[in-house]
Amino acid sequence: MLLVRRTIAKLDIGHEFPQSFPSTVKHVYRQLLRVFAHIYHSHFHQILHLRSEPHFNSLFAHFLSFGREYELLEVKDVKGSASSPVAVGQLWEKWRDMGILEG
Repeated sequence: MLLVRRTIAKLDIGHEFPQSFPSTVKHVYRQLLRVFAHIYHSHFHQILHLRSEPHFNSLFAHFLSFGREYELLEVKDVKGSASSPVAVGQLWEKWRDMGILEG
């Protein structure tokens, strides 16, 4: 319930967001990236069965584009590392080569 706490996201008009808000948003974004990675890794056959692959890929491409636009995404989050073997780097590179993603 990270965003429910009023200290993180003050929804009152005229109040400033706390200084920690950008890092909190980046943390939530990285967690959502992990959810996408899990779905692709563990549930892709269900996506194919439902014939939803193009829709899911489009959703994910927009998610990545949003993250790049607002600097929520770091290369290490996409490429993965030795301690975090699940990454979407190959998909990112393919979409970039196809012109779907910039950079």
